Amino acid sequence: MKRYHGGESVAKGVYLHLADGEYIQLYGKTRVLPGDNQVKYIKVPGIVALLLGGIGGVAFVIFLPLIGIIGVIGSLAFKGVTLIINR
Repeated sequence: MKRYHGGESVAKGVYLHLADGEYIQLYGKTRVLPGDNQVKYIKVPGIVALLLGGIGGVAFVIFLPLIGIIGVIGSLAFKGVTLIINR
């Protein structure tokens, strides 16, 4: 895949910031990638961006409640263990 750098004029489309995974959509008259020459991007086909966005949304909906439950159980376990130790 061709890599693009920040500050380049590019064609319309969706670009992926390689360092932090952020999607940049460029569809206006001026299509310049943000950042300096050290920032790297790759062009992502539109259908791939749609599929990955949907998969990310489903993962967020599934794992966010799970993380909350695990956090509450962990907090209760920590309080229980500290109460037993401090007797």
